[in-house]
Amino acid sequence: MTEKKWARSVHLQGHLHGWHEDQGERTRHEHLRTTVRVDGYATTVRRVNFLRNVANRDNNTKLHRVATEDVHWLERMHEEGML
Repeated sequence: MTEKKWARSVHLQGHLHGWHEDQGERTRHEHLRTTVRVDGYATTVRRVNFLRNVANRDNNTKLHRVATEDVHWLERMHEEGML
């Protein structure tokens, strides 16, 4: 029996331009702004959502919380036209 794929593979290595869950909020947001500028809003949200899904699957509550907060921040900034 083959394993069921639960998430599409997203290439993350170096593609959030230095974003890491242990960084401060301001630093993470700067990295996300850079990623949006270089790769676009939709791709950035897709990559952070992928991290959120992996964290949820692996019961990594800190990564899940930080990634969720950052997705909400990205959505808010996008709606306000600040990205």
